Amino acid sequence: MRKQLIVCLAVAALLLAAGCVKKIPVTVSNNLENWEITEITFNTAEAEGENLLSEPIPAEGSTEVEVAPGSYDVVTKDSEGGSYSLDFVVPEEGTAEIEIGPADRDGYDQTTQVGEGLYAIGEGDAPVWITNDLGGWDIYYAYIDPSDSPWGDDRLESEILSQDETLIVLIDPGTYDIQLEDEDGDTYTQWEVEIDEGGYEWNVTLDDLDTETWGGGTGTEEVGEGHYETGDGSAPVSIVNGLGDWTIWYAYVDPSGSPWGDDRLGAHLLEPEEELTVWVDEGTYDLRVEDEDGDTYTQWEVEIDEDGYEWAVTLEDMD
Repeated sequence: MRKQLIVCLAVAALLLAAGCVKKIPVTVSNNLENWEITEITFNTAEAEGENLLSEPIPAEGSTEVEVAPGSYDVVTKDSEGGSYSLDFVVPEEGTAEIEIGPADRDGYDQTTQVGEGLYAIGEGDAPVWITNDLGGWDIYYAYIDPSDSPWGDDRLESEILSQDETLIVLIDPGTYDIQLEDEDGDTYTQWEVEIDEGGYEWNVTLDDLDTETWGGGTGTEEVGEGHYETGDGSAPVSIVNGLGDWTIWYAYVDPSGSPWGDDRLGAHLLEPEEELTVWVDEGTYDLRVEDEDGDTYTQWEVEIDEDGYEWAVTLEDMD
């Protein structure tokens, strides 16, 4: 009888201990903007947890759950059936906070608007955040591909990334090349970017504009106040903005008989009285500029020798 009593007391003690496991308050915040969170489970390597939500967490809302200390694979589901996974450690003492956001989603099979000015696509553990800070130029195309591969699909698909908007691309960790193209066809490229599970952020500015080359020369550079220069030839073509109050946005200098090539101003604008010098080889050239209103000014078949050529563009030159 005594032995049975001891056994019963021992079993009772184990059951009491099991029912008194310390739990830590964990605040769960929903940063999805567009969807409610309907389920959240804290899973371990040994067992899958139960849904801890008695009611959905609204977009931009939060709730508190209690979880025992330990390391977890946290899995949540939204009101559209999307799933989100992330690793999380609940501490031994105090409280904890966990935020569920678009970058935690297990995958987007197409470009999806997940918030105001926020888009996401891809499947992988590493989020790449690309934010448009070009100051007025929209981004039309976005490519993120392994560095040893050719450019693949446009990650924006039918979307356009305007100023201050962000694209999240979920990829596997690795080494990637990233290229963007704006509405003018200008490109912005980062080569061989090492991306781990912590992800990568690129706030794209005009300083990131690719340096375009003409015959191996350098890109457009400011060589003095209001004076820009580009090209690598021996004959200077000087274009001065004499349009009064109108700014020149684009400038083209190309051999006669050839189609118009690259904009020689690059990321720069030619304000009134400012000057652009384009160094070219001697020959016959067509010259064109376009102002902020889209009006064009053209000179055809200009003979340019080693002394160069100067064109002070005025409103009388308008096409």
